[in-house]
This record gives sequence, structure tokens and C-alpha cells, in this order.
Amino acid sequence: MGQEVETEVPRAAEAGLYTGEDKGRLCTLVRVQLVRAQHADAAPGAVQRSRV
Repeated sequence: MGQEVETEVPRAAEAGLYTGEDKGRLCTLVRVQLVRAQHADAAPGAVQRSRV
């Protein structure tokens, strides 16, 4: 298993996953997904509260 981990990192680095620009893009995508998830969680609660 240790060998798998050691080979994964260089492959990811070669693919450009660890460059500064890509990190910024990844962070942005994660933030967008988190915001969408929060809104999706909040929306049903807001509807239920207004009905009750």
C-alpha cells in the first residue's frame, strides 16, 4: 500500500494537480459546492418552517 501512495503523488503532480492555479480552481469549485449544499439544506427547512 505504501508504494501506491508514493506513486500517486508524482502522478498527480505530473498531471498539474498541485500547481497554484489549479489549487485556486479546486478551492473555488469546493466553495461553490459547499454553498450550493448549504442552500439546498436551508431551502427545505425554510419551506417547512413557513408552512408550520
